[in-house]
Amino acid sequence: MPVFIVISEGRYNLSEAAGALLKQNDYKSIDIGILSAYLTAEAAAQGLASCILGWFKERAVRKLAGCKGKVRLIIALGYPKTEPIPRERRKARKPLSEITAWKES
Repeated sequence: MPVFIVISEGRYNLSEAAGALLKQNDYKSIDIGILSAYLTAEAAAQGLASCILGWFKERAVRKLAGCKGKVRLIIALGYPKTEPIPRERRKARKPLSEITAWKES
């Protein structure tokens, strides 16, 4: 059965906000990224397909899911088709030599 996981963020409490400001780091985004990576990796290990969605109508999703905080991501989970159909690439990938640089020490 397909499932959608809605990931939203709450507000920082006072000490969290001070730490984020002091370190100039958005810890909520880091935590959401780690959560999404582990969740989709475990889904794959369990034989599920996943898709991370970042472009959606936030107000509609908040209302549907009953979220008060900002909706950051939606993760769709389900069983993959038995024979995945690879999508066509719009552009050819650049050769590795064009996007990397090696420095000998």
